Amino acid sequence: MNQLGVELYPAGSGRTHTITEALSVSRKSGNCIIAGRLVTVDVDAGIGTLRDASGSASLRLHSDSDVRSQSLFKELIAGDIVECRVVTECDAIQIRDLRLLVPSYRTFPEHIPDSAVTLKSNILKYTAQFFDEHGFLGVDTPYFMAEPDLTPGITSFKTEFHDPAGRAISYYLQTSPEHYMKRLLALGYENIYQICRFFRDGERYATHHPEFVGLEWYQAYSDYRSVMQTMEEYIASLAVSLHGESLITYQGRTIDLTPPWTRTTVRDLILEHAGIDLKHNWTLDSFKKCVAARDVEVSEDDTWEDVFHRLFLKKIESNLPHDRPIILTEYPVCLPSLARCTEEDDRFVERFELYIGGLELANAFTELNDPEEQRTRFTEQLPGEQARGYDGGVDEAFLAALEYGMPPAAGIALGLDRLTMLFADTTSIDDVIAFRNF
Repeated sequence: MNQLGVELYPAGSGRTHTITEALSVSRKSGNCIIAGRLVTVDVDAGIGTLRDASGSASLRLHSDSDVRSQSLFKELIAGDIVECRVVTECDAIQIRDLRLLVPSYRTFPEHIPDSAVTLKSNILKYTAQFFDEHGFLGVDTPYFMAEPDLTPGITSFKTEFHDPAGRAISYYLQTSPEHYMKRLLALGYENIYQICRFFRDGERYATHHPEFVGLEWYQAYSDYRSVMQTMEEYIASLAVSLHGESLITYQGRTIDLTPPWTRTTVRDLILEHAGIDLKHNWTLDSFKKCVAARDVEVSEDDTWEDVFHRLFLKKIESNLPHDRPIILTEYPVCLPSLARCTEEDDRFVERFELYIGGLELANAFTELNDPEEQRTRFTEQLPGEQARGYDGGVDEAFLAALEYGMPPAAGIALGLDRLTMLFADTTSIDDVIAFRNF
């Protein structure tokens, strides 16, 4: 017996039903126990709305409810967590007995969007299932790295470990698990994937948060074309899993995710939308002059990468189709990456990026596995990055893995928060993150 003088199952006994179950159980047995948070309550009318993990339902005090339950109901406020013995009559849940489990002392906070919790959970669950079923091994690697990311435009979060001797050792939160996963490739783990956190300092805008959830996978003895096919199959089948079909609606447009998707080279896009042929305007001076003539800002100390990104944002990205997926291939080798050069022209690399509905979702390479070429690229990047404040060196452990042999492979990093944005039909990453500190 509880303080109200009625028989109720103890909270947490496992015998409490969900609101969804209550509609069927109550009809069969005459009554059942439900518990949850009161979202709304009208004490004078004897009605309210109760929510639990399965959903919400309207409640009403039963005409036969005892005096104590009626008295307690008049003291309730929105936010209180209660337990009720209820019956269902004409599809309405009516309270026979009532118990207050946890009073609310504060105004209940704003509801977290379902896309930040349930939708993302379903996407994460399906993602692991897909790669497990396709023969990939799910792996786990450290979040701390001994060296910061050397990629221009990406800044690592820095932290310190204080060892028992009192020494302070600098570490950096990973901007992606790429180096660790390639070290696993070199150790013989051929098809691997990881769902994890990515951390990038200094980046915060509508589609990006400094801490985000990403998916990275690698396929040994493959190139970036194989990764494209896996990516298409994964996202199209995810849509079917979530919606029952490969058609989705994003920002008022219907997008068909059925493979194969449109593919186009970056060179062709720049020629089409900016009138610049990269093969004939390859030097920094020539490229700068062409870009400046297209009403794009160019500074004296700009690098090739600076000019390219400004041109891309102003002339290319805004002209990408929003009604279908598009894969951009063969990026210039001048852009820092760990990608292998194309066989046809070593001025371009086997790299692609995926855009759906205007959202950039993924970046992929046929991986560079030549240790001498990789060391040369790192060495050439280092002075420029140090001039911009980079305080690390070259990741020697990663280079060592290439030196003892990493098999030919292709890999991809895909933003799962942005993918959730696509399926949630939102333009703000804030809508798919449960708690945001900044």
